[in-house]
Amino acid sequence: MKKANMTAQHTDVYDHKDLIVRRAGTFQLGLNFKNRLYDVISDEITLEFSIGDSPSELAGTKRRCRLTSGDVTADKKRLSCVVTSKDEANNSMVVTVYVPCDVIVGKYRVALRIVSGKADNDGLVDKTYLYIMPDVIVIFNPFSVDDEVYMGDEEERNEYVMSDQGLLWAGNTRRQSKFNWSFGQFDAGILDIVFRLLNEHSGAKTNAARSMRKRKSAVHCSRVLSAMVNINDDNGVIYGRWDGDYKDGKSPGSWNGSAKILKQWNKTNEGVKYGQCWVFAGVLNTVCRALGIPARPVTNFNSAHDTEYNMSIDKFYYEDGTESTKNRSGDSIWNFHVWNDVWMRRSDLGNTDYDGWQSIDATPQEPSSNIYQCGPAPLKAIKDGEVNIGYDTAFLFGEVNADMCSFLVDKNERIIKKIGQKTRHVGRLMSTKKPGSRARLDVTDQYKYKEGTKEERVAFARAQLRGKLPHWHNDIMKQPEGDVIIDISTNDRRARTGQSVSFVVKVANKSTLTKKCKITTRIESMLYSGKRFAGIKQNINEVIIPANGDEKMTITADFDEYGSLLSDDLLLRCIASVRMASTDELYIDEDLITLKHPRMVQLVNPSGRLVKGERFELKYKITNPFTIKMKNIQMTVEGSGIDGTFKLGDAIEVGKSIEGSVHVLAGRRGNGLLVAVNVHSNEVTNIKRKTYITIH
Repeated sequence: MKKANMTAQHTDVYDHKDLIVRRAGTFQLGLNFKNRLYDVISDEITLEFSIGDSPSELAGTKRRCRLTSGDVTADKKRLSCVVTSKDEANNSMVVTVYVPCDVIVGKYRVALRIVSGKADNDGLVDKTYLYIMPDVIVIFNPFSVDDEVYMGDEEERNEYVMSDQGLLWAGNTRRQSKFNWSFGQFDAGILDIVFRLLNEHSGAKTNAARSMRKRKSAVHCSRVLSAMVNINDDNGVIYGRWDGDYKDGKSPGSWNGSAKILKQWNKTNEGVKYGQCWVFAGVLNTVCRALGIPARPVTNFNSAHDTEYNMSIDKFYYEDGTESTKNRSGDSIWNFHVWNDVWMRRSDLGNTDYDGWQSIDATPQEPSSNIYQCGPAPLKAIKDGEVNIGYDTAFLFGEVNADMCSFLVDKNERIIKKIGQKTRHVGRLMSTKKPGSRARLDVTDQYKYKEGTKEERVAFARAQLRGKLPHWHNDIMKQPEGDVIIDISTNDRRARTGQSVSFVVKVANKSTLTKKCKITTRIESMLYSGKRFAGIKQNINEVIIPANGDEKMTITADFDEYGSLLSDDLLLRCIASVRMASTDELYIDEDLITLKHPRMVQLVNPSGRLVKGERFELKYKITNPFTIKMKNIQMTVEGSGIDGTFKLGDAIEVGKSIEGSVHVLAGRRGNGLLVAVNVHSNEVTNIKRKTYITIH
């Protein structure tokens, strides 16, 4: 009966010993009696569902329903149970139970209480029997219109609830790349870990009963999970780190899925080292889908981090074009940032316009109510600049629609003037996986009005009212629009590591006068968070540009120059500054490219019939295309129910290959299961490949 119940409830995909049902749905129980069948006149049967440490009906943590007959869903606000069928020959019957749409999600202890009466010489005597039934887990129900997370579109529901693998986007506005992520929300142990996360939140420790009552709300659960996925405040799951030093843990880019991270945290009771935004988003997506909340990861390119909520990201430069090292505001612009959207109704906000997608973010950026949590913020409110409704809408508006302002500072860090402002730089190409395909779905128009339109500027002005601009926006002069235009281009948008990378810098003089200037061009290795990782190369040229003329120059970095200085993000930036000789005018522009590793890993799908619980052979061949030896070769394999780390060899010489096979345990059944492979060496990391298998 468990299998039939879970199939009907779309929970048969969970690898779990307990019955898992959804709110606003029914399931069936089989009752077998020893001596006689249930008698509606003399027997009173009650089912009791209890959750938490001190359950009570007043708190909503204990619910009772008396066995009756009729329509089990006659009152959708009450837990109810009716007799569906009887088998008198075997003293058994089937009971159908209806679970209301507003119950607390979690694991319930179930008891069956029977009060039986019989006539004797002294009159009527009641006997009470109490039977402990198997536990029942209740989760949200995106399949039912009565539940707050109802998602009516079947294709979207299959993608955002039932799919346990997906794609994340990274890179920059010039070159977006996608990579596979195994969510694994149905894997053994994951749902129990989600309930542990809800139980260990600081609010649950402070007032367990109140926190448990709030667990009927998808708004509450998604916000709590955004806090618990990071280590900050609550002994959560993942440590974040963005400085490139991961010696005492794993590089964020080495992860391929969520299940391994969650299980490690659950086993060790310690935060997992290390993650960055896509890791936080991948894990948060897993725990939300496990609970039945529709969720999708979203990548925002040129994502602002506005610490002052004034919708202005301020950057400061010295006259040679290098960024000031003084921390004035903490503002930054990340090349990309990944967070999550969750789908639900927002009856708590009293406006149905706010129903639908809501943004949440587990990356610890700014505290909200003194905890590193974020959302759920309605996309409609973000788009309209309605930042006063709470749920971190102001911060999220800034991430997608802040302006970027540039200032010149002298060697003493005195701000000289404002040298530029970009109103269309932030919030570009917002991306998620298109349901039912591997294509990118652009959701920018769900977050913001088209740049430059009246609606977009009105929303910006409305949002900016909350913040206060720093004094330098008003106290200093603004450099007038100049006659110099910088254009940086490259033909190496598809460049691979190991190749030379070139940028062409064109400086155009649009005036009718000859311009004498100093042009500084620089190539730097970058972190995706917008911070400089290492300097690679710099050229300085003093030139004279004729009226209405231009000057071109090329700066090139070979792999021998940049290879050892790359961050794990594989980002190179070219920044060009033009300083006028006769004035103090300064012009700055920059461009980025994201490198990719060459195709150097080949996988051969295992042959034969693969069976759950048995190991299968995965063959590989790895070729070293670089001009340096690769040392200490390791491979990690992850997927739905699949996990393994293998040392493959001490080294691969230049131009040589190694090949062999590893044996991986097949942990769960399924068709087209993702197997994500990550190859590492001391010199080159995060070389990714994938394949798909079927396990019976």
